[in-house]
Amino acid sequence: MKNTSLITYAAAHMLVDFACGYILYSMYTEGAIETESVAFLFLLYNLLAFATQHAFGALADKVRSNGRIFAVVGITATALGLFVGAENPTLTVCIIGLGNACFHVGGGIDSICESRGMARAGIFVSTGALGIALGCKFGEKLFLSPIHFAALLIFAAVAVWVFCKGERHSVKVPEPIENSKTKIPPKAIVSSALPVLILLFFAILIRSYAGFAAIRPESDSSLILLLIAAASFAGKLAGGILADLLGARRVATVSLLLCVPLFYLGAESNLFFLAATLFFNIAMPITLVGAARKLQGHEGFVFGLTTLALFIGYFIDTVLAIETSTATVIIPLLSLIAAVAVFLTTDDVRVPVKK
Repeated sequence: MKNTSLITYAAAHMLVDFACGYILYSMYTEGAIETESVAFLFLLYNLLAFATQHAFGALADKVRSNGRIFAVVGITATALGLFVGAENPTLTVCIIGLGNACFHVGGGIDSICESRGMARAGIFVSTGALGIALGCKFGEKLFLSPIHFAALLIFAAVAVWVFCKGERHSVKVPEPIENSKTKIPPKAIVSSALPVLILLFFAILIRSYAGFAAIRPESDSSLILLLIAAASFAGKLAGGILADLLGARRVATVSLLLCVPLFYLGAESNLFFLAATLFFNIAMPITLVGAARKLQGHEGFVFGLTTLALFIGYFIDTVLAIETSTATVIIPLLSLIAAVAVFLTTDDVRVPVKK
């Protein structure tokens, strides 16, 4: 049943993000959004989709919801946005932004709490990158009928309600596994909840800003944007799985350290930039679950704090444009700082393989 609910949530995540990307770009393609309003509406969407999740999460924690109610409400709101559409772009952006936030909190809570490890969270969060990229691409071509698309979203809402019935409980915290080959203790060097949350929030904010501000070669091909989304998907998917197999701290730290040379080289090569994107996203589910484990019983709120950090990083990049030469140096440096923060705050947890 747990595998069925995970597959359901992951597929719904891709569909919801696809719908949001499609709605935004189709309104722009149809001319419903005036050129001077594009930046504002995209900023408004990201504000509502990412910076309100901690509020929904706190509410879910308060009522001890298992997450599916919030997920279903979020999917339904996104479907509603299809029908409002170009008639009122601002209202549509508000509906799908809040719907997206509500869904993510619901799916996020269950993905964090229904597993001892980090693989489940990584699988859930990974599909969104593909969804938003494909939705934006399809939105440029106006391929889909709103009625048929809305019916698909309602079907997803029903599937979540039927298959995602897990009881709400606090996130599980497996004991770190001792490694006789290293003198580094398996427990996090910084273990108190508040300092850990602050450092992880800072690390996620840095990751977000660096991800948006990173310099890549100029390219007219839309294929590269899909490849970047695929690299993000692969990184998040691999991150949780590798953390459970090899140890959370070492996987997150090594992946971020690899980004230091890769982002520097990626300014001149799409291949290196894609590699940097993949390794950069490996740390995402690790920091997410690591933060939740420090504030058990408040997993929804913590999930929302991580997305708030993502929004702040995006917002800083939006208002603070830096020159290419400066970014080429700063982004690798920020990756190094994020690696240090993750190393200090993450338990080297592995989940034993069942025999």
